Amino acid sequence: MVGRAGALTVLRPLTPEDLDAVAALDAVANPHPWVKRQFEEEVANPRACCLVADHGAGPLAVLVGWHVAGEWHVLEVATHPAARRRGHARALLQEGAARAAAAGCTRSLLEVRSKNAPARTLYRSLGFTEDGRRPRYYAPDGDDAILMSAPLPLPEPARS
Repeated sequence: MVGRAGALTVLRPLTPEDLDAVAALDAVANPHPWVKRQFEEEVANPRACCLVADHGAGPLAVLVGWHVAGEWHVLEVATHPAARRRGHARALLQEGAARAAAAGCTRSLLEVRSKNAPARTLYRSLGFTEDGRRPRYYAPDGDDAILMSAPLPLPEPARS
């Protein structure tokens, strides 16, 4: 993957050395971000798949998901606002899904804020469909959670 500035972006596992940078990234990317301790717990969790998109100067995007009972649960996806719309989240989701499928998972699940139209569009483009809604799930604004799922593996990226 190549960013707009031409720097190569690498998808790699999240490491303990990334924790400060990933927590800072999430703090500017999400209205209710995870804290460093949450990422630290996931790095140590054997069921978790934690990946970053890194352009050589640190993470631009992060993905955390769990392999549970043949399913891949996407827990967190965040892209730094300055790096959005460059394919980082898509690449992380596809890589995480490929790893989950290789581990025997056949379906992916996630939830997303109903007001997060860009994320919902991305997920639909990857084959996710809406399965349900949890009204007023997210505090403090009361936004609904949209439940989505997709069969694994996810579609391969289009080649240009």
